[in-house]
Amino acid sequence: MYYIGIDVSKKDLSVFDGKDLKFINQEGLTSFKKYLKKKVNFSDLVIIFEPTGIYSQYLKEFCAEHSIKAYIVNPKRSHNFARSLGIRPKTDKIDARTLYQFHKLIDLKDIKIPKIDQQAKTLSSYLTSYEFALKQRISLSHHLESLRDKRLIDLIKKEQKRAKKLEDKIFHDIKEYLSKNLNLKEDYQRLSTIPGIGEKAAIALLTLFKTYQGTKPGTSHCFGRT
Repeated sequence: MYYIGIDVSKKDLSVFDGKDLKFINQEGLTSFKKYLKKKVNFSDLVIIFEPTGIYSQYLKEFCAEHSIKAYIVNPKRSHNFARSLGIRPKTDKIDARTLYQFHKLIDLKDIKIPKIDQQAKTLSSYLTSYEFALKQRISLSHHLESLRDKRLIDLIKKEQKRAKKLEDKIFHDIKEYLSKNLNLKEDYQRLSTIPGIGEKAAIALLTLFKTYQGTKPGTSHCFGRT
């Protein structure tokens, strides 16, 4: 097996396979793919990385598309492993090296080609867009408080209304998507019954659970069916 440890950030993949490398974290991972093709047969490759929400999605999809085996490490396990090695400083390069060393602890039966959950992918896209619209509206609201010019105030208020309209539309589309998928609808309803969990929190939690399901061996459902 040819092991590679990868620390995933928003912009980059910090890679260690015996030497330190860095590649752009973008859809298709073109530069990373070119490097790997010159280095190793995909069938012999095992990529070790932590799940980092939407940032690790490109890498997970890359592995699934090219039938590359991966081991997705629970961040707590990798953190404890680093501590056991006496590693204290935390940088992308050090994290990639630590993840590479983690291959010594891996049970071969837990090394698998990742599967992409299309529902999780769709939910994640919706939620990211909703959060963007929400932050935009809040940013406009904060900016509005500092304005004194009436023309600017009117202009920003119009933009604020557009942002709120977009925010509401995306939220409506999320709920509509949930209602059309029975398994998502049931899990969403279960989450909504938890005291203190509102609609938006339930959607965020459901997206999180769907995104991470399958990262542990034997995980197949977000919640047990009764």
